[in-house]
Amino acid sequence: MDERVRNCLITVIAIALIITVYRRITYKIELRHYGKKVEACVIDRQLTEHDLYVKIEYYIGKNRFTKSFRTHDEKKFPLRGKVEIFYHPDYPYRPHFSIDPDELEKTLNRIFLFAVGFGIYQVIQLMVKATAPHTG
Repeated sequence: MDERVRNCLITVIAIALIITVYRRITYKIELRHYGKKVEACVIDRQLTEHDLYVKIEYYIGKNRFTKSFRTHDEKKFPLRGKVEIFYHPDYPYRPHFSIDPDELEKTLNRIFLFAVGFGIYQVIQLMVKATAPHTG
């Protein structure tokens, strides 16, 4: 593979990763500011050898929503138990169980360090190419 194609591919992947993480972070920040709390009910549980599969049901106004997910926390989700969830008014079908500001800060720091590190890598690559002896 040509070096330019490889560098271009690495750059596209890095940019896509940064954008994806950024969108998730901004969604969680919006959820923290505009999110609503609602009580959900565990309507189904299936324990496998390694995981617990849970299905919850919750209502927003007259609309019924269900969400299935995998977890390892058996005690938090007893059958017919109640659990508090958060939802964004624009995306009520995407419930979250907590909004941890420390998690948001850590994720922001990680993506910032990744972006800076990748920028430094790209600058070093350009400097190496600019100072490399040209053969011709």
